[in-house]
Amino acid sequence: MRAFMFDLYGTLSNSVPIILRTSRLACKELGIEVSDEVLQHQIGLPMTLTGEMFLGPGRAQEYIDCYYRHYDPSDLTAFPGVPEMLADLKQAGFTLALVTSRRQDSTFDSLRRIGIADMFELMRTRYEGTERCPDEKGLQDVRVIGTTKQATCHVLSLDPRLPENTRATMWACLAQAEHSVFLPVNAAVKRSAHGYEFDHKDRSFLFNPALPGVAFRRLCTLAEENRQWYGKGVRAFWRAEEERFLREYPALVAAGDAERITAYTVAAEAKALVDARRIFDELMAYAAANNRIRGDGSGATEKPSAPFAPRATAHRTKVLFFFDTEDFTCDESNDTIRDIANILHEEGARGQFAMVGQLGPFLT
Repeated sequence: MRAFMFDLYGTLSNSVPIILRTSRLACKELGIEVSDEVLQHQIGLPMTLTGEMFLGPGRAQEYIDCYYRHYDPSDLTAFPGVPEMLADLKQAGFTLALVTSRRQDSTFDSLRRIGIADMFELMRTRYEGTERCPDEKGLQDVRVIGTTKQATCHVLSLDPRLPENTRATMWACLAQAEHSVFLPVNAAVKRSAHGYEFDHKDRSFLFNPALPGVAFRRLCTLAEENRQWYGKGVRAFWRAEEERFLREYPALVAAGDAERITAYTVAAEAKALVDARRIFDELMAYAAANNRIRGDGSGATEKPSAPFAPRATAHRTKVLFFFDTEDFTCDESNDTIRDIANILHEEGARGQFAMVGQLGPFLT
């Protein structure tokens, strides 16, 4: 462990009363009728999602601007023990980072108010719509501070309002965070999709695209080759997936049904792996098609007509799985039938097994 990454609002600072108060005032000004219970469930979500939920697609900025007109953090406080904890971690030599979906100006103001502004070496705040945004300015060699090319990270989310068995959710990223996806894994999840449970104990690198870590990593490596033409579409695709998780997962976790949470998580993992493999193939085809040499003798390649954009969904191919079964007195054969059936179940696929009646008792 070399570093710790923290959220600010609701994790280091006791911001819930301020957020609720500000949200009520913003909703009142905009004529939005919403209960405190609904506002409670919006805490922690990106304000762009909240704004679009309240006002509709394309109107998030109206809500954000109104929110900050009413925002008054004068009574913001840190949770007891937070400044001391951060000081101890810094003294022990750990790198401290801060990540928040709030704007840079309000974030710095809050840090100064609670006395921890000088604790963090790395910080990620909202930068969209500013001159610091690499995507909007088309800057090839500029990235947000603290984002390295192949670093991986996970985010642990704790919600004390939930039952103890569903309170913790790990947002796991299996490759470089900028061109990969954060997958939600709640504490109640009982199993993982096929391939995700692979444990590489000797820590050596095994290039096998069937493994999620390799599938995501090779896509990140290719997307990094050109952040504007290759990477922009990849980032947009994964961000859309993460926004879908943020809309759907909290309500699912709050319901507390471990089987439903597990089924959703396994399906999300399986889909993400399929998407990663598919997008890699699409991006390879795009790179090959846009690698033609200009005919002016310069040796330079032609500029693509448009940035790479993954397809929204994969083409559907219908496949029938049919298995013959023999050696019904052999335990190893019976175990194989069971394992294949479990894999099909995890992947959401159906299969048929031809078997004699005598085999039934061995499989129950």
